[in-house]
Amino acid sequence: MDLNVCRENITVNELVFNGTLEHSVELDYMLPDYCPNIFQVLKSSLTPKIMSARLSGSKLTIDGIAFLRILYVCEENNRMHQIEQKQAFTKTLELKEDCSDGTVSIDAKCDFLNCRAVNQRRLDIRGAVTMKTVVSKPKAVSVVQNCDNLQMHHKSMEIVSQRRSVSKEFTVKELLETGHSKPPIQDILNYEAHASAKDYKILANKIICKGEISLHTLYCCSEHPERPEVIEHAIPISQIVDFEGIDESCQSVHYFEVLEYDIDLQVDDDGECRSFQITMKLRITCEMSKNTSVQLADDCFSTGYEMKLTTQSLRVEHLRKAVWEQSMFKSSISLDQNQISYLYDILYEPSDISWKAVETEIELQCKLKISILALNSENMPVCIEENVPCSAKIDAGALSDDLLFLPKIQISSLSYNISSVEELELRGEMEITGMLYESSSVNIISELSIDEEHPKQKDQNCALRIYFAEQGETVWEIAKRYSTSVTGILEQNALEGETVPENSMIFIPMVD
Repeated sequence: MDLNVCRENITVNELVFNGTLEHSVELDYMLPDYCPNIFQVLKSSLTPKIMSARLSGSKLTIDGIAFLRILYVCEENNRMHQIEQKQAFTKTLELKEDCSDGTVSIDAKCDFLNCRAVNQRRLDIRGAVTMKTVVSKPKAVSVVQNCDNLQMHHKSMEIVSQRRSVSKEFTVKELLETGHSKPPIQDILNYEAHASAKDYKILANKIICKGEISLHTLYCCSEHPERPEVIEHAIPISQIVDFEGIDESCQSVHYFEVLEYDIDLQVDDDGECRSFQITMKLRITCEMSKNTSVQLADDCFSTGYEMKLTTQSLRVEHLRKAVWEQSMFKSSISLDQNQISYLYDILYEPSDISWKAVETEIELQCKLKISILALNSENMPVCIEENVPCSAKIDAGALSDDLLFLPKIQISSLSYNISSVEELELRGEMEITGMLYESSSVNIISELSIDEEHPKQKDQNCALRIYFAEQGETVWEIAKRYSTSVTGILEQNALEGETVPENSMIFIPMVD
């Protein structure tokens, strides 16, 4: 018997790699001549930035820069100074297949950092960068959709058919003032820049994104050099990103990253510095995904002959949610009143990000590494570090155990208040972005054939059978058991759904 098999190509997203890559950072650093001698290292930090991730054939090449900052107390006058270094790195990964048209998501962080002053002019720096990396690619799969003269069972699913990412780099230059209430700048001790997304609009093949850069600057002034000043600036940003294929039916997330920045002090005619120009290199990344409804044939039978059926397991993804949420948090830190006499500034960065699915929510946990710069009771600069736990909950509906989520967390704001001599209160806002996917396996028909040498044995004198069905039985299983038509059972018993609603007697028409 000739079978008119109808096939259809569907596109699924295949997960090729989901793991962690590592890169070690080693530096033997000699202070430049213009830097004063080291008395004590207060704080060291390593911030990795991924500059590019390229897929070529079966090779992934990651280029990044590890930004090192060392804040130390100098020997001459016990004041703070900062030195900066950056170290470029490249990491390659051999994948199991060609992924030239795939997408890459990377979340890089500092795993550990040790900084030791070998002497007054030399630092020994050892650290490691870890990169949580996910590589996926679109894959075309030919599936059986229908076949004449056969009973076909289809499973309806919503699967990811499109998953793409587009990035764009741009530069921001701004001339910023200290303000009349602040003393002039003598030296910059530390500066932190964070960029957060505020709003977006999707047009045909374009995304308009708006955001804000928060610049936090700690500087030393000549009036009281032992007590640094803090100034805050907010810089609005906006970008138009070309993104072919995106429209309002797609789900998407967008986030800004500050890749590099540099401060140039501006000295006026009076020899004072009340302004500075900042040049920042930023990147905006837009991730898009879209579910498509598909009918996958996972079972079939012939009412007249035995069959040979071959199935294959297909791994598919379903987009549960494009996460773009803000979550408020508050915490407190105990202070030793003998340890701090004056608080300069508070620096912060999220670390140790983890999550778990609990019923209908994603419970996200992270630690906020707090660095308190202050004077102690002996008027010496100190840096007190504390890990403050932060948490957030994301509503995502009923969840399975097989989830893929690579959240990016950014602290968009943080304020503090010394509520008493022994406690520091923190309040902030956490921005969470990322795509939440659910993965599952489904069996689909890959090959089928009729065995005409083995017709099914039927009672030719019987045109109708009576069957006592239990609640929840499927019409498909009943029809397959008696080698009859699914449509025939539905019509004969006026059933509307695929399952029997209650214990009942049903009529089974026998067909050839």
